[in-house]
Amino acid sequence: MTAHPIPVDMNALQHLKNSALALDLYAWLTHEA
Repeated sequence: MTAHPIPVDMNALQHLKNSALALDLYAWLTHEA
C-alpha cells in the first residue's frame, strides 16, 4: 500500500464510509486515473 499510495479525498471518504462497494470503486477509479 505504501509503495503505490492512492490519492485520497477525505471528504469523499466521509460520504462513502458506509458502503464497502463504493469505497472499492473509489479506490479503483482513483488508482486508474
